Amino acid sequence: MQREYFPVQLCDMGADFEFLLPDANILLYPKAIVTARKHQHPGSAYSYRIVRGKKSIVVCLDIEHGENLDPATVESCRGADLLLHDAQFTPEELANHRGWGHSSYEQAVECARLAGVKKLVLTHHDPNHNDAFLAKVEKHCQELFPNCVLARENMTVVV
Repeated sequence: MQREYFPVQLCDMGADFEFLLPDANILLYPKAIVTARKHQHPGSAYSYRIVRGKKSIVVCLDIEHGENLDPATVESCRGADLLLHDAQFTPEELANHRGWGHSSYEQAVECARLAGVKKLVLTHHDPNHNDAFLAKVEKHCQELFPNCVLARENMTVVV
């Protein structure tokens, strides 16, 4: 959320924030454990694994895997009931956007497949992609990983 990457500074948000440190387990009410892990993104970014009872959710946004998937990211997603993953680019677009800090939808699907997650929600859609284009992406991704959807405004997912 540095000025170079985000238009609103923390001091201008009108709220109090508490930040998790990377690789720290934080116990939240009611009995949820959150693990934060720093990953590749300009200015830095974190993924979070939230575990409560036998259910787990991984939030993995603003991540750039590189040429190959980041094995530590795959491991942090292992067996999650729900994975929310950055899927901004097509594979072709990704080749022209190295260093931007984002993933392709195929990388997100492969991460979910290798980690054995139960449900994948693709998010962080490129603003240059219209609804018709995204519908085709969703259909293609569902052919690769059937329990997969694109995030939508006001969407609710029950875990």
